[in-house]
Amino acid sequence: AWLFNLALTPSLFTDGDNLSGDAVRMLGRAMAYYTASPTLQWAGGIVYLDRADLPVLPALGVICTPREDVRFELMFPKPRLAWRQWYTPVSEQWVYVTGELGGQSWGVVRASGADDIATYRDLRFVLGLERKQSSGQSWYVEGGYVFGREVEYESNIGGADLSATGCLRVGGAF
Repeated sequence: AWLFNLALTPSLFTDGDNLSGDAVRMLGRAMAYYTASPTLQWAGGIVYLDRADLPVLPALGVICTPREDVRFELMFPKPRLAWRQWYTPVSEQWVYVTGELGGQSWGVVRASGADDIATYRDLRFVLGLERKQSSGQSWYVEGGYVFGREVEYESNIGGADLSATGCLRVGGAF
């Protein structure tokens, strides 16, 4: 069986001063999933990042669920390994580890008043906890190590290699 997933996310990435077309980004993805067996899915497609340095990436991999409480998403560009800690008929809790390619491009105004595009990139190793409700609602908390951090400008004025740091994210869906 095949499943297709398309998503578009119009976004405004700005420093608050540059509201030109440089700040407008259209993020998206087009993915196809083939269910080969109850425990194995193949996936492929593209992820559109609309970044100055990396506009599009291929997405490719396999999703393996050897048991109901274990899920291996061996996918590029975001692999994830997840283990369900507990389950009830109305909710379940998962713990996971994932890797990410972070960053984005922003429209900015330089001190000179000129518009520019700043691109930040990093790599992330993240541990997370997710609680899912049978109603479809969920929330998560993640913490991780962020490294390989760089900032560069389209104008080639400035830029920096930044030291490693940590990250903390909290979010949800409803």
